[in-house]
Amino acid sequence: MRCHFAVATAVLLGVVGGCATSTTPAPGPPQGTVTVVGTEMAFTPNHVQLRPGTWVIRFDNHGAVFHDLSIEPADGSKLIAGTGAQPGQSADLTVTLGRGHYLMVCLEPGHRQAGMVGTVDVA
Repeated sequence: MRCHFAVATAVLLGVVGGCATSTTPAPGPPQGTVTVVGTEMAFTPNHVQLRPGTWVIRFDNHGAVFHDLSIEPADGSKLIAGTGAQPGQSADLTVTLGRGHYLMVCLEPGHRQAGMVGTVDVA
């Protein structure tokens, strides 16, 4: 089943929940697309819920400077995947996530510390 998500600048239009039988899914075709908008020191939405599996995260930079969207475990132990975009540009990130709690962060110097952080819950 393909699920599509879209985010207006401040409104999440769709949310998906569900279950899978594996906590570490094998990479496969994307289950859907989630759009996350970046602006100066914020992600919209700042919380995303997904099912385990492979997803495309479309990162739209509506800010005035370069931003990136990187995914890491909530404990910050390692970078899972990341992509970046210049102002007014978009970039797609394909990522396979198992059950758990992850962070979306901008790794540009000082951006995480200024609050450019969000969460991804996979259940």
